[in-house]
Amino acid sequence: MSILTYNLSLKPFIFEIASTKLLQKNTNNKFFVIDYPDKEKYYEKYYKNYKFISHNKFIKSNFKKKNNFHLGVDFFRENIFAEKIYMNILSRYQINQSTFNFYDRNLYFKNTLKYYGDFLLNNKIKWIIFYDYPHHIDSYPLYILAKYLKIKITIISYLYLLGHYRVVIDRNLKNRFMLYNHESRNKINKNEILIKINTYLKSKKHIKPKYILTDDSLTYLFLKDLYRSFRRGFFKQSNFYFKLSQNSDYFEEKIPFELKTVFINLIQRLKIKKLKKEYLKHCLKGNFHNGKFILFLPSVQPEASTLPLGGFFYDFSIILNMLLKYLPKNWYILYKEHPLSFNLKKESHLFKKSNFYKNLINERLIFLDYRHDTYDYITKSQCIATATGSAGLEASLKGKPVLNFGKAWWSNFSSIYTIQNDNDLKSALEKIKNNQFKPSVSKLTKEIISTFEKTIEFHLYNEESYERYIEKKSEIDIDFIEVKNYLNKFLN
Repeated sequence: MSILTYNLSLKPFIFEIASTKLLQKNTNNKFFVIDYPDKEKYYEKYYKNYKFISHNKFIKSNFKKKNNFHLGVDFFRENIFAEKIYMNILSRYQINQSTFNFYDRNLYFKNTLKYYGDFLLNNKIKWIIFYDYPHHIDSYPLYILAKYLKIKITIISYLYLLGHYRVVIDRNLKNRFMLYNHESRNKINKNEILIKINTYLKSKKHIKPKYILTDDSLTYLFLKDLYRSFRRGFFKQSNFYFKLSQNSDYFEEKIPFELKTVFINLIQRLKIKKLKKEYLKHCLKGNFHNGKFILFLPSVQPEASTLPLGGFFYDFSIILNMLLKYLPKNWYILYKEHPLSFNLKKESHLFKKSNFYKNLINERLIFLDYRHDTYDYITKSQCIATATGSAGLEASLKGKPVLNFGKAWWSNFSSIYTIQNDNDLKSALEKIKNNQFKPSVSKLTKEIISTFEKTIEFHLYNEESYERYIEKKSEIDIDFIEVKNYLNKFLN
């Protein structure tokens, strides 16, 4: 059987365990692996019957094109929303808002489907294993083609729960985190989990997730990029992919050298600085004390959490318009931007022009300084509104009703109103306004414990160097048998 893996080496923990199982399963399997160019050495060490394909070549479709794959109108009707999502994903690969115009995106999407469809059929791919949710320029069209061609899909990813990264396995993007609901329970220390829940309940400040880090030093990041490029080779192809020119087809554009991307990144970070300055200019000076409000906590953009996992609600203006439409009299919306939106390693400037916040201005919408502690606003709000943000779960632990737009992994927990349409929102706000919401900490506690039991710890999540991972693994006392058993259930 031909198996295609995508980005397995991005996390050494996943690469080691998943690869070992796949290789042991059947020596007759043929592997196609898509990964970053500098990761090929790991596959050379562990794989035999495989073909390595770098992202650079795959994104540029720089492989043999037979052009025998064609799609009819049924595919495009079925995937009309997927096409809309993909058009927005392409924004991550432009140098500014003008280099990837609509014509370029449409042409690239159609050609990508044709070339990738050829690749899947010609190589008789029967199974695709993704690490993390398909949300990039190459992984997302692979995903929608695999669904159309009825190719088996396995998505290995994670959820973040009370300071823990937990491995989860999915088959699609629409019903995320569903598989673990039906699997046998794993061993956990319930008392340890109860202590963590109690810590969240008693905490008088917002407990920031570990992944929320700020990078404000332009100089440090510039020097870091320069050193990285020196190590890789100034004139080697970069791992960064940009649409640099409006006049050229993306397939034909040359991938920039490492040294060039150092200065491209510097310019992009200056744009993020400008966006942050614009946001703070519209923020309320001081704290809000004027009445009842909904606290809106948007997710960071662009990331998988919004594109594609946010569904229709990747566009925050839709959420805000819905809230304004059904906002009870004398209530306000407090908008507190996600701190990572202004992280200098992110790409927020590609989704939010400098006038983004100005265009949202409304007498019932108030911007909050993103640096303020979220705790007071959560406890004093009438409810929380978010798409897939972890703050929704924290708010529910504080006994607050949560409006979840779209489908987060905690959507079915207590205290959560899952909003899919206007009627959902109208009904939820009526209940909240009339004090019909009754939180149940005991029920929520059981749901959190159950989630721990049905997932597995993602050891050394933050370690991306395979060598350091092996070194750290030997230094800590971890029983990997349970982890291997968990993954084996899904890789059989």
